[in-house]
Amino acid sequence: MPNTSEGPGANLTRPADGEQDRGLLPWTCPVTHSREKFYTVCSDYALLNQAASVDRPPNQQDQGPRPKASVDRSAGAHVDSDGDCDMEEVSSTHTKSILAWEIDTSDFNGLTRKIRTSNVKKSSSKKMKSSGRTSRTLQDASLEEVQQRKVLDLRRWYCISRPQYKTSCGISSLVSCWNFLYSTLGAGSLPPISQEEALHILGFQPPFEEIKFGPFTGNATLMRWFRQINDNFRVRGCSYILYKPHGKHKTAGETAEGALAKLTQGLKDESMAYIYHCQNHYFCPVGFEATPLRAAKAYRGPLPSSEAEHWILIGEPSRKHPAIHCKKWMDVVTDLNTQNPEYLDIRHTERGVQRRQTKKLGGNLHCIMAFQRVNGPWAQNLENLHHDFHQQHQQGQESAAQDAQEGAPSKRPGVLGCSLSTARPSHPPDSHLEED
Repeated sequence: MPNTSEGPGANLTRPADGEQDRGLLPWTCPVTHSREKFYTVCSDYALLNQAASVDRPPNQQDQGPRPKASVDRSAGAHVDSDGDCDMEEVSSTHTKSILAWEIDTSDFNGLTRKIRTSNVKKSSSKKMKSSGRTSRTLQDASLEEVQQRKVLDLRRWYCISRPQYKTSCGISSLVSCWNFLYSTLGAGSLPPISQEEALHILGFQPPFEEIKFGPFTGNATLMRWFRQINDNFRVRGCSYILYKPHGKHKTAGETAEGALAKLTQGLKDESMAYIYHCQNHYFCPVGFEATPLRAAKAYRGPLPSSEAEHWILIGEPSRKHPAIHCKKWMDVVTDLNTQNPEYLDIRHTERGVQRRQTKKLGGNLHCIMAFQRVNGPWAQNLENLHHDFHQQHQQGQESAAQDAQEGAPSKRPGVLGCSLSTARPSHPPDSHLEED
């Protein structure tokens, strides 16, 4: 239908079908472009009065360089090798005038080139700076320095006696420590022993799964058993409480920072082993990591305690829990400093501080115990000390016998016995309810 719209472009009508059949271009608005200039034809009749009219009749000579337009080959226009054609040839085939305006994009091209060049320079400089920082960071730490912050002797893990019996976490942890100190599975020279063999040495008989270890197993009990096993194999060692801030046999004067320094130093020493007494359970610290507080120091060497957060790796004898726990040292300190009836289960820190049902107020059985293999001059001194105690004990028995014959009470003080394993007097056992 003919165009009957009103307005500035109302005088333009659509070509008849016969004109299209004669090879004329269809009634469209061609968009043309060249290398430096951009041409477009306005297709909106409302903007025709703002566009500059370009009308080149066939008989008119071009006064300047002719723009080139890309047209359809079916229209019969001459097309250059690069795909452009003369605007004059396009106009000669049209009975209507072509409306277009020119947009100079040279400024935009220059701006684009400048932006791209600057972006390339900036990105390359950033890459060079970042690569320089990375190389400097990696060069800050050597393998030996990183090993001081990340400590895990796999032999400690190999010696973890797992799985345990239902309530045998105490003896299982003790066997784990003993095997690391004295057996070929750890840092010693003797064959490793099993839980069952250790229980035989201590006087227990099978079936071991039916023994209720909880009522008679405590901190002092484990240290006494350590001495008895050492005496059986004629090896030397000692045991003591490393850190116990509250309750019976507390380590008076010991701070959390001092205990951490001793624990981390001992975990680097193959003559030291540890048992951690937590809520209803015993298990063995096997390593630690001092994590930097800042990401930029991830590959740095030794750091001050104020710039690192310590995590303790703990071997687990129970098969119902992960083989190795990784707990914050501050959570361990919270556990050891919480007193009855409040407590923190270090294996379930997500539960927070809880309250147990007990009438006893104050105190805490939780602690970290240290077990040490003794060699060198100290071992010789212990052996001499044991010999002196043995002689004093014999003299005391003879004196007591003489006093008994004479009917006079003995005024000689009793002498504590001491085995090759320790020169410390044994503590009375404290009962402890263990659970798997």
